Amino acid sequence: MEDADRKPHGTAGPAGSPALRRARLILVFGLLGAVLGLAWLFLAHPDLLRPGLELHLPPPFLLLLSVASIALAFAAWLLGEEDLRRIKAGLVDRGGHKPTLAGYGFGVGTTAFFAVWVGVSSWITGPSLVRFFIFALTFVALLTLVVRLVKLRVRTDLPYSRTVVLTLLFIGVVLAVWWFVTRGDQEHRMVQSLILPSPMEVLRAFAPLHFEQGLVLSALASWLRVTTGFALAAIVALPLGVYMATFAPVAAFFRPLSLAGAYVPIVVLIPLSMTWFGTEEAQKIGFLFIGCFVALLPLVIKDIADVPSAFLDVAVTKGASQWQLVRHVLFPVAQANIWDHMRGVYGVGWGWIIMAEVFVRPKYGLGGLIEVSTRRSQTGSVYAIIIVIVLIAVACDQLWRLGGELLFPYRKTE
Repeated sequence: MEDADRKPHGTAGPAGSPALRRARLILVFGLLGAVLGLAWLFLAHPDLLRPGLELHLPPPFLLLLSVASIALAFAAWLLGEEDLRRIKAGLVDRGGHKPTLAGYGFGVGTTAFFAVWVGVSSWITGPSLVRFFIFALTFVALLTLVVRLVKLRVRTDLPYSRTVVLTLLFIGVVLAVWWFVTRGDQEHRMVQSLILPSPMEVLRAFAPLHFEQGLVLSALASWLRVTTGFALAAIVALPLGVYMATFAPVAAFFRPLSLAGAYVPIVVLIPLSMTWFGTEEAQKIGFLFIGCFVALLPLVIKDIADVPSAFLDVAVTKGASQWQLVRHVLFPVAQANIWDHMRGVYGVGWGWIIMAEVFVRPKYGLGGLIEVSTRRSQTGSVYAIIIVIVLIAVACDQLWRLGGELLFPYRKTE
């Protein structure tokens, strides 16, 4: 009976026990950090309460307020995470679970808020290198925070419906942040329209692009250039990559070609392609052919080289010839991976054709529209064209995915 009545060390026990007092302290830390954070937000940016409102508070006071908020919130986060772990392990009685969880939530939320605010503010107002550095740190910190809080399981399958919901959630978050930083008139918005136009400004840019500048014809022209250049590259890169990964003399002979392609920047080929093919359609298709060929060749070589030798050994014991090993063993085993890599290279080709069209502007082409809109300082039109490119890329990628599922039903395609 004495053992049954005995409580573990560090349990909450009575209302005034050390464990419960610690839980209440965590709650106070988290709540106070959140309150100070909100106070800093509205005192430092009073225009959020009412546009045009100015308070002119001394910067040291605002700095002290933000530091105190972050310190209290971070303390609630660390202490709360440790106590929640001990409660879950049964080392501490669950009497302090609710205040600990609440304080932990306030601490995490306030810390995440300041991380996002510092990242966004530094991106908008800081020097270029500082902006990228702060953005990278903020992104990694927030992503790590989410992974730890959600407690994701390693390599678990996700239902399709949940995948769609998460994808739409990301799009919604991007649109919400976009609207927030571009809301209001030109004098009070966080980001000027010349840098980032509002969603409505981008939507209004579609009409002149379509009726005055031939947006649909330009999209079709760019798609035909990408598809033609990629198809020509695939016709050459696929058999050459198979032979280089299979026959050592072929690999030795073409080795300088693969090495040069791996280290020569693709952008230097634009002026060279102008010299070789002129400035008409042949230049753009030739440039895309070279770019896609250089990217696809080493991927095909790797896919063929990764085929396990056991397949070849079994085929040899069955009396297969050297050509049959290539035709009926190596290529069939690797073709699903080759398809995925072709899908990726085709997507990269869209970046290259835009670059080529900006460099040598054709009559119709999405890259040419971007170049014209940039010279006219029509930033909304530039973002509208980028949206069109993304939509075309997504549609083409889904077609590649469906094609992979039809051709290789035995292999789950992501």
